[in-house]
Amino acid sequence: MSDIAVDLVNVTKRFGGNILAVDDVTLRIEQGEYISIIGPSGCGKTTALRMVSGFDEPTTGQILIAGRDCTHLEPHQRNTAMVFQHFALFPHMSVVQNVEFGLRMRKVPGAERTSRALEMLRAVDIENLADRSVQQLSGGQQQRVGLARALVTRPDVLLLDEPLGSLDANLRLRMQRELRRLNTEFGVAFLHVTHTQTEAFAVSDRVMIMNQGRIEQIGPPQEVTHHPQNLFVAQFVGKNNIFKGEISGVENGIATIVGPSGTFRARLSSPEPERKDCHIVVRSNLTNLLGDGEVLDNMVDGKLEFSIFESSQIEFNISIAGGATLRVDEYEPKPEVRDLSFGANVKVGWNVNDSMVIFD
Repeated sequence: MSDIAVDLVNVTKRFGGNILAVDDVTLRIEQGEYISIIGPSGCGKTTALRMVSGFDEPTTGQILIAGRDCTHLEPHQRNTAMVFQHFALFPHMSVVQNVEFGLRMRKVPGAERTSRALEMLRAVDIENLADRSVQQLSGGQQQRVGLARALVTRPDVLLLDEPLGSLDANLRLRMQRELRRLNTEFGVAFLHVTHTQTEAFAVSDRVMIMNQGRIEQIGPPQEVTHHPQNLFVAQFVGKNNIFKGEISGVENGIATIVGPSGTFRARLSSPEPERKDCHIVVRSNLTNLLGDGEVLDNMVDGKLEFSIFESSQIEFNISIAGGATLRVDEYEPKPEVRDLSFGANVKVGWNVNDSMVIFD
């Protein structure tokens, strides 16, 4: 068996001859790897998933699954399994009958079929529900049935299309852990499409960001978050503050950038700037509301527009020069910061090493 679960080679998909949904995508997924695809609506992520499953056929390019060319094969001819957002369970069947279904279609003998189904129900911790109607299950239990039904066929890759989208917030968190556990336990490659960034970052070995049918960046969650490769990724991923400016000088790898919001310093990722026009990126949790006498490498005056309490943190939105709004996330704000009133004058700061320069 190939060490590569999925290989997309220069895959392009057009609908109606002129609507470009996926544009020359190349992606390799190793056995046991967990990859999530995120991006704005219409970016091509679901179409990419459907092409791996066989529900859509690429216009050009090649799709290999476990080393076998599956580009033009029907879904039932390739060893993949799909888990949908709305579970797609058979309401007239029991839990164990739902899990057995794929094995029945593959003509697995009855005794082996039931044994494998019960083993998989144990793996997802709902063996005690085997004889129950799926209509009697909670959303989380139904999702576990869907996962068991998909994994029992021992696919080369498990495809997940917004699998947690219909679950409440607490159950979604629990199922994220369950997905990661199953991925590790069974060593099956997972390809997961989601609109939820936190979900993608929580479960994945690598995250792939798509835009207008193309891959903008792919890498481990921390790398994508801390080192966006371009302006789109910086704007799309996480909670970044972005300032436009022009490099006026460079010393020891530190650029001085002058722009509408002020003059700031940031570290360059390369020894020489590509050009003068650039953007500074600094994450919202690395910016600080400064008290009297506090000094950081970069500082700017502003006015508090509003704040939002989010369980473990407070998000402050501050208007600064040049018409920009700066976001500051404080996890343990000082009392004098926590109690700021709207319209208050504030000073915000961050360090050189906590910001980076990117180019369009």
